[in-house]
Amino acid sequence: MTAVAPVAEVQECPSFFVSVGGLCLSFMTWVEESWEESRQACHDMSGELAAVTYIEQLRAIYLYLHQEGIAGHSFWLGGSDAAQEGVWLWTDGQRVPMGAPFWGFVKSDVLEPDCGAAENCLLLNADGFHYFRDSSCSLLMTPLCMYPQ
Repeated sequence: MTAVAPVAEVQECPSFFVSVGGLCLSFMTWVEESWEESRQACHDMSGELAAVTYIEQLRAIYLYLHQEGIAGHSFWLGGSDAAQEGVWLWTDGQRVPMGAPFWGFVKSDVLEPDCGAAENCLLLNADGFHYFRDSSCSLLMTPLCMYPQ
């Protein structure tokens, strides 16, 4: 069962962050970095790579990307299974939601994550309609930072 929660907009976010889906997010479209470098860039802004735990948040992010004309970017999220293959966790230790509707399909009958130890970091892939994708942590992508609330 998919976690459902009301999406309340945050009243005020700090500089460089915008309220989307009840989260304070920074879409750092001016830089492309590895997952670790992206995480450090978020830390430098007093944030963390984003954790998207409710489908309404993912939908709000998708709509925001298109509204702002930045849907061509792929964004790093704060999920990884590097510590234990197949166990996807956010940087705070909480479990990443698995299955549809969060994760995209590789083929019509194969759902992400699909590449084992070769792909340990979580990406909102522009080519995959911004569904979750497992990807190589060394790819250069855009950080999506979240300010803690």
